[in-house]
Order: sequence, then structure tokens, then C-alpha cells
Amino acid sequence: MRYLNNTAQKREREIVVNPEGAFLFKENTDRNLFSVASAFKLQKSTYWTAEDKLKILEGAIDQEKDIRYKAGLAKFLSEFLGIRLSPVVLLARTSFNAITGYDKGFIASAVKSVMDRPDKIANAIAYAQYSKGDGKSLPAYFKRSLKSAFETFDAYTLKKFKLKRKTVKTADVIKILHPRPRNIAMSRLYKAIIENSNESAVEKDTVITAVLSDAKKTDREKKAWVSVNIAKIPLNALLRNLSNVEDTFENLEILEHRLSQAVRTLNGFPVVKIFNPFDLLEMIDKVSLPKKNIIFKVLNEFIKNLDLGIENKRISFLVDISGSMAGVGLDVVKRYMSILLPMLSNKNTIFLHSFNTRFYNVVFLDRDYTVTNVYEKFSTAFQARGGTALVDSIKKTLEVDHPDLLIVMSDEITWADQNVNLVLDTGVPTIAINPTPYSSGTVFDPEKPIVKLSSIDAKILYYIPALVSFRKFKEWIKSLV
Repeated sequence: MRYLNNTAQKREREIVVNPEGAFLFKENTDRNLFSVASAFKLQKSTYWTAEDKLKILEGAIDQEKDIRYKAGLAKFLSEFLGIRLSPVVLLARTSFNAITGYDKGFIASAVKSVMDRPDKIANAIAYAQYSKGDGKSLPAYFKRSLKSAFETFDAYTLKKFKLKRKTVKTADVIKILHPRPRNIAMSRLYKAIIENSNESAVEKDTVITAVLSDAKKTDREKKAWVSVNIAKIPLNALLRNLSNVEDTFENLEILEHRLSQAVRTLNGFPVVKIFNPFDLLEMIDKVSLPKKNIIFKVLNEFIKNLDLGIENKRISFLVDISGSMAGVGLDVVKRYMSILLPMLSNKNTIFLHSFNTRFYNVVFLDRDYTVTNVYEKFSTAFQARGGTALVDSIKKTLEVDHPDLLIVMSDEITWADQNVNLVLDTGVPTIAINPTPYSSGTVFDPEKPIVKLSSIDAKILYYIPALVSFRKFKEWIKSLV
């Protein structure tokens, strides 16, 4: 006999074994596609060949049946995160399965954002060659969308991305898609690219790396060139060469405008396609005071415009301050905290802890969590010394805070002390960050969602809302197309 409101039985979750031999809980198809596509890199590793990795992505794409979600996810990965390959594969593979006009419309809408460079269109054709044996086998509606995207490229972009060493070159793209040149000059350029003539070469003095490495130019001439071209130098190149930007009123005004455009939000979510707020923080201690003030101003404004839809949550930060975290480790943590604390503190309850062999509650001199305050006061609140009591500190945090989200920053890779005192499952969504560059992340297999990151990774800005409420995050993804 069934009793009213009886205790619900816990749903059994399927367990799978990964290549390292660890047992993991199988994710839902939508979450799995997000995880695989956002971390996809076509490089062989200890356990996987490049082809194996591609098959994993293809499997994740095929298992998820919601085409609108897949189109929106491709747009998100490209437009917001700046990921180049997985959204191309995602759209190209999904294009073969779109039947209804609505589904084709979702994919065509995503193409406008995803295929924003000639190499991406070339990769879509190359993927069709790989998967179907012929680059011309792409569906007609998809090829029309690729053609329209190609026709928007300017002369500089086409000259920069001729892809002469690739299997599918820009010349091949022109031959397959037959884009319509918008004027006589573009028609000549298409012809020059196909013939690989000198007219398709990039002019030397339009590339900042060529200018700044030119031994014939003096430092004064190089800085003068930067000042003249500051409004059109690619943003990543500009960021790497801020020391060559003279502190004139006009230069600083242009710099602030360009950085504000780059570190921006769209519908409340951060856009990190060009570069991310963590990149700017890395430059803080390398630039002049006027530029430093501009960077802080831009980042504080960026935080004000964020709205990740996370409200009334209990969020715990646990920071390792053992001796091994001195230097690079805590420097990475400082950059994370300078963005995450201001981002999450406005509408949520924040618990801030540190640990070495002991567990500490951390209180800033004031709780005004602006980027400027957190960055400048971090070193006072977090000082590396002593050993590591990670397991006890995690258990203490869970016991005291009862968090909805746990963010742990530690260079300790195993959450166990000699296999006796250990953490198998935090019971809450968890982000485990190993701040050591090129680290493998934290090793443990929780039942709740877990994201493992190493060094600085801007994807954390999206993993947080995805972990807190994936259903809400998925609806936002679908709204993009």
C-alpha cells in the first residue's frame, strides 16, 4: 500500500568507467554535451588519440536530440567563450539531422555568430570531408549560410586567413561555396587568393608584431605607430603591448573605450571571446598608474552589468594558504577572487575561509567587494604558511556553512589523507581549482556535479550558473537562437 507523501526513493544513476579507471556517474545528455564541447581540444593525450576525442564529441552531439539547444550551445561556445573548433563540429554534424524549417532556422541563425572567420568555414567543410567523404556533401541550406557568412569578411581578414598549409584552404572555400564579391576590389581579391598571387599578401605595416619586431624602427617610431593605430590594433595584441601605449589623454580615452567593449556582458552574461577579465588583472602590476586605474574602472563596471541569475544562494570559498601556495598559486587565486567575490556577493550569502593545518574564517576589513578592494587587500587576508589539512577543512566548511555551491582553491590534488580520512562526495555542486599552471585538477568522484579547473580558466564564469541551476542555464542557451 502506498502512503501519502512517503519518502522518495533515490534514483539510481548509471556508473561509467573513464580511461584512467575511475568510476564516474553518467551525466544527462544535455549537461554532458555542454561539458564535452566546452572542454574539447583536438590533441592527443595519454589516454586518447585526437580521433578518439572527436568521436567522444560526436557521440555527445548525437545523444542530445534538442536541435535548438545544440544550435544555441554552438553560438554560446563561439560568441561568449571564443572556442573555435567544437562549435563548428557541433553545427556541421547537427546540420545533417535538421529536418523541419524551424530546426534549420536555428542552425542558420547560429552560423552567423559561429562562422566569423574563414578558418571556421574551412573547418566545417573539412569536417564534412572527414565524416561524409566529400566537403560538398553539406546540406544545401547550411552551405548557403556558410556562403552568406563568407561574403561578410573584409579584405584584411581574407588575406590573414588564406590557410595555405591546411587541407582545406580559403581558395578551396571560394571554389566550393561560390561567394558573391560585393565589389570589383573583392572580386580581384578572390581571384588573387585562388591564384595565390602577391595581391593576396598582408601588408607588413598592418600587423603589430611585424612593426614592433622591425629592427629598422626606433622605440620612438614604434610607440608613435601604436599611438596612430591604437583604435584598430587587435585587442589581444594591444593588451600584450600596453607598455608601448603612451599615456596621452587621447590614447587613454581610446584605450578605456576599447577595453570596455572587449570586457562586456550580453543579456547579463559575460562575453570572454576576445579576452577575459582575468587577462586584464594580469596586466595590473605591469602598467602605469593611469592604465591601472582604467583597468580597475573597466572591471568594476563589468561587474555591475553582470546578472547570472544566481540569487539567495549560500556560496562558500575555501582557499589553501599552505606554504606550497606561495607565489604563483596565491597570485592565481587573487585574480579569481577579485572577479568572483564582487560577481557573487551582491545577491548571495558569501562564506570565506582559508586553511593550512588550521581552518580560518576570513573577513576583509570591509565587505565592499569591488574588484579594486579585493585585489589590493587580498595579500593581507591570505598569506601562505604551514601545511595542508584539506580534508578536514572541506568537512568543516560543509558542516558550518551548508552551502549551495562550494569553490575550493588548492594545489593538493587528492582529497584524502592516506586513504583513511577522505572526501568522496561533498553533497553539493563543487568547483575544484588547482591554481598551479598545467595541473591535472583535483582527483575525486563526487555524486553531485563537479568541475575541475587548473590555473586561470574564464569558463568558471559560466560553470557557476550551470552548476547552480542547469535547467535555467539551458533555457538561456536556447534563447540565443
